[in-house]
Amino acid sequence: MTDDDLQKFYNENLKQFFLNHNLTIDYIQTANEEEALLAMQEINSGTPFGEVSDKYNQNTYAKGLKGKIKNVRLNGNIPGLGNDLELEAIIAGTEKELNVLKGPIKTALGWHVFRTTEWIAGRQKEFLEVKPEIEQRLRPIKDKELLDVLITSLKIKHNVVIDSVLIKSIDLKAKKNNEAIESQF
Repeated sequence: MTDDDLQKFYNENLKQFFLNHNLTIDYIQTANEEEALLAMQEINSGTPFGEVSDKYNQNTYAKGLKGKIKNVRLNGNIPGLGNDLELEAIIAGTEKELNVLKGPIKTALGWHVFRTTEWIAGRQKEFLEVKPEIEQRLRPIKDKELLDVLITSLKIKHNVVIDSVLIKSIDLKAKKNNEAIESQF
């Protein structure tokens, strides 16, 4: 396997080597708009987010974390929330608005109040950074290709013919059924 093989695989599969954004959000899901407004009012008046989350959060995952959800990757699944593409699109637009409280926001999953507290931009991993991973992925593929070439050349060299009809008639579960086949050799 050459460096050119590895580089070609990398170039043809760049998306596989993109590290998604990594966000941390403070999040509260409320039962209704009124509770969302009350939660926002308390946060804006200085009550710690975790305390407000304990009081209003309907999402047990977020509530257990005092409202702090880490590893939001903008990949279609928000940890502890699931697939709320509408909310994810709104979160994705907060890159330049760290620590700005957003809400109340209504989606199919309910009422939301959140703020993005950390935004680590995604990046394309460099070839040298992923070269060992690519080698690990390609090695079995390249080994199989070499083995197939070797088998084909040996079949030709030694004039090997495989009787696929005969092979299909072999019964591996009941060996006695194969006596007729064995008697041919």
